[in-house]
Amino acid sequence: MKPKYLLLFILCFAFKKGFSQYDTTNNQFHGDYKWIFAHNNEDADAKTFFVNFSLPFQATPMYTDNGGSVTDNAGNSGGAYYSHIDAPLSYFGLKAEPVWRIINTDYIKLQISGSVTYSNSTILSSIANAADSSSTSTSATGTTEFDYTYGGELDLGSKFVKVLGLYEGGYRNVIYTSSSNSTDDISSVSTSSTASASYNYWRAGAGLNFRLNRQGNPESYVKLIYYYEKPDYGPKTPGYGLELKSWLNLSFQYFPNYPIAGQSSFKVDNPGAKEAFWYLSVGKSVAFK
Repeated sequence: MKPKYLLLFILCFAFKKGFSQYDTTNNQFHGDYKWIFAHNNEDADAKTFFVNFSLPFQATPMYTDNGGSVTDNAGNSGGAYYSHIDAPLSYFGLKAEPVWRIINTDYIKLQISGSVTYSNSTILSSIANAADSSSTSTSATGTTEFDYTYGGELDLGSKFVKVLGLYEGGYRNVIYTSSSNSTDDISSVSTSSTASASYNYWRAGAGLNFRLNRQGNPESYVKLIYYYEKPDYGPKTPGYGLELKSWLNLSFQYFPNYPIAGQSSFKVDNPGAKEAFWYLSVGKSVAFK
């Protein structure tokens, strides 16, 4: 059974069993389900709608096309072109992730979420070149990334330790460019590297949610997660994740052998090379309800 269908089955079962025990006269659950769906629990003050804002850093394995040329003062020139498997880093951006917690008790948490990310590190290279206009060489390197996600998560267990399952779908678009030009009394040299990837993917995960403190901040926890991610151009690949939420939010994901994205235009100089996909973000939550 596919992970998303298994998660849907668990949700339907929980709703059916839980709400069949609902007493409409007294407006409360009864029987064995009263303690599960009770609202007078230690997490009652936890916000049900909030937005996580974070600074993202991401490395995406891609084919990069590289080229270079040299021209001397006599007009003679030469060049070389090849492709290379690499994992350009994207940074200098913002991620916004709205989260709606549908069920929020000591024993069951159900939430749906989405996110939008945009980063553009080429801005930093442009600023550096503008600040050094007297140089005889110029260079610009950067990655532009846009992605969005949608998904849900279900946590079941005790007040302090829960088993979690999640599903996420999404889209990524990553463009990497690097160029440099230098001139001296003998010759001029130009080099460039480009890479681009655009793809959809789905991700399923399971893990454990450890609540950090019983009193104070009920939203303080550590999550350890094992993932499977499937990009639309390649096979499923396993990965690992860590989420920490306290006064700051920290998220880290690591897929050691991620399928290489994009297309190579030239002969690859390191065929069969393996690159890791990794993601790191640091941020803060803003509650609205």
